[in-house]
Amino acid sequence: MKTLLSVLLAATALPSCQLVPSEFVSVEARAIVVDDAEGRLSNLTEDDVELTGYGAHLAVMTSVVDVVGGIDQREFEDSDTPELNVGLRKRLFDVAIVQGYVEGVLRYGFDLDTQDVSEDYFGYSAGFGALIDLGESLFLNARVMYDSTSIDVGPEDVDVDGLIGTIGIGLRF
Repeated sequence: MKTLLSVLLAATALPSCQLVPSEFVSVEARAIVVDDAEGRLSNLTEDDVELTGYGAHLAVMTSVVDVVGGIDQREFEDSDTPELNVGLRKRLFDVAIVQGYVEGVLRYGFDLDTQDVSEDYFGYSAGFGALIDLGESLFLNARVMYDSTSIDVGPEDVDVDGLIGTIGIGLRF
């Protein structure tokens, strides 16, 4: 067990010469502000899906990658559902007050009511963003993500996908 732990720690440290940041954890409130999702949820909806959401997120920051996760309240058309998400964020550059990154997230939603059936669903998001320092511990997080969700709407599965933009404000500890 000690050997496995040592190998994992060494593998984590090798890809980067950076030290672990002085802020190790961040907490953020985030909301969807741009929505370009498409998919037909039922015979009553059009191809463009009104997608909104907000939530609280946590990131554990390391010198290699950040582990991100959170809970959102997401709404597809008129049906809302709680959603858990977990993923990885890789910070690519640090210029003045901006840190650019790429991020991938897996999402799981509970009991989405599509008028035909109430189902859990899986989805993912992948994209890029920037962490913008507003103060010593305060930051703004702006992201553009390709968002895809597979939803059971009766006799078939439907993919709701497209670009979303989110804005978050958070604190680093």
